Parts: sequence; C-alpha cells; structure tokens
Amino acid sequence: IKQFKQAIEESPGFYLAHLSMGDQYLKLRRFDEAAEAYQKAREIKPDRSEPINGLGATLVQQQKYEEAIPLLRRVIAMGKQTAATYLYLGLGETMTGQFDSAESNLTRAFEMSKAPVTRIYLANLYELKGEPSKAIEQLQALDIKRIGQRGVSVRTSQIAWCLAHLGESEKALELVQPALQQLEGLGPDYASSGHFVVGTAYCLQGKPDKAVPHLEKAKAKDSPSRKSGALV
Repeated sequence: IKQFKQAIEESPGFYLAHLSMGDQYLKLRRFDEAAEAYQKAREIKPDRSEPINGLGATLVQQQKYEEAIPLLRRVIAMGKQTAATYLYLGLGETMTGQFDSAESNLTRAFEMSKAPVTRIYLANLYELKGEPSKAIEQLQALDIKRIGQRGVSVRTSQIAWCLAHLGESEKALELVQPALQQLEGLGPDYASSGHFVVGTAYCLQGKPDKAVPHLEKAKAKDSPSRKSGALV
C-alpha cells in the first residue's frame, strides 16, 4: 500500500495504482478505504469493469446491498464477470430477499470456482427460503479438507440446526452435542450458536428444563448460519 500511495503521489492519474490499492484494502477489510480507491480508479477509467467489480464487492462487505447489486449486475452486462462477481451478487440478492436470482448467481459462482464459500452461501440461502433439506445437501457436500477444523465444527452446528427444523431433533442433538466443546473453544459467538441449536432441539422435543440452560448460554438467539462465514 505504501508503494501504491507513493506511485499515486507521483502520478495522481495512475489507474492501476488506485485499483491495486483498492484490492489490498479489501483484503485487509479496510472497506471505506477500499471503496475510495476503487471509486477513484473508476473515475479515471469509467469504462473498465475491475473497479466497478471491486466497489460492488466492497459494498456487499459493508452490507450496502442496494448500492452493490446494480454495480455487480453492470459488470455482468459488460461481459467482464468473474466467479466473485456472481458470488457477491448472489449474497447481496440473498440478503435483500431476491432468492431466485440469488440461487442462480450463486450456482453460477460455484460452477466457475468450486469454492467452499459458495456452498456455504447457498446453504444460507436455502435456510432463509425454508428449505433445510437443500441446505443440508450443500453443507454435506463441502470438502472438509478445505474448510479446516473450525469450519467442520461450524458446519456440524448448521446441519444440526437444519435437522431440528426438519423435525429430527434427536439427530440434531446427536450431531451437535459432541461439537459443543470445539465450538466453545472457537469463542463466545460460536459457543452461543451451538448452545442455541441444542436449546432449540430440546424445545422442539418438549423438554424446556433441558432447553433453558442452553438458551441462557446463547447470547445471539439466531440461526448458526450467521456465523457460517467462519468456514471460509
């Protein structure tokens, strides 16, 4: 970044320096700075797709989905799309309730890249659509060698969540309870997710006495898919 800044000081209209700096900021999750760099590159060369794509991805990371979606669709209209274009567009559409389009774009992203994160986002999509069986299919298809032990534990929690909503609470408990210790080792958010799954499963079994202790440990009473980004 220091070198890119120096290059820009010497030549303010250096397109590649602005673009590359945006890429570096995005990798560092410094989203405001990434957006600024991409916007500057876009101003220099408005006909290029790369800064539009980068800006769209950055806006999705900032949860500014309504701003990101038109940009990413424009990249596709320009014929310059990448797997990441479809991935971020699908995520943005998922979070704005455009499920059919999101499914199409996430599927295309997976076909192009085979990236595990794509299956994770598809699983989240199916969960939001109320199709837990399809979510389980995506999660079970994940290559555990590519997601690491932390990813395996979170995947287990999410599959158990889906099983509970399919009425298979006993299977959900058998799956997630052995993973609780690992989830607790990952931090409070992951532990909370695991305890919430266990508490939910016990509630569905009509066992509130067993459910309450777990629900009390669950800080964020939400679907474990909210933590699924940790699989990446």
